[in-house]
Amino acid sequence: MTRSAAVPALVEERLRSVFGPPGARAAVTFLGAERIEVLRFEDGDGGLLRYATLGMSAQPMNDPLAPVADPLRGPRAELLLTVRAGAADTAQVLRPLAVLAASPQVEGVVVAPGNSLDLGEPLWPGAPFSAVLVAE
Repeated sequence: MTRSAAVPALVEERLRSVFGPPGARAAVTFLGAERIEVLRFEDGDGGLLRYATLGMSAQPMNDPLAPVADPLRGPRAELLLTVRAGAADTAQVLRPLAVLAASPQVEGVVVAPGNSLDLGEPLWPGAPFSAVLVAE
């Protein structure tokens, strides 16, 4: 298994150990970028849905100040969005979340705590916001 394939496998293993098996998953591929998956985890007790990207961490993000990306220590990340189940039609958040997760590959953005990622349109139909704030 290549390093780029091993990292998402480790991430998925960790997500499963924390949230259990995903209730749903979808994959999106963008031109010039590797495949991004979005996993949905359901928390029956708390009524929460967690959407986690998988694939964003396959390659290190390229620090704009570095001449090349460090394949071992380069920053890597995945996105995790938690919403209250039934409060909105969040099932349509899969593609927008994948778009945000592809931004390091497509736009050369380094995603770090404190950054905001803006779609320019609602995160899902009827959502009152178009951006997410990145936290650790």
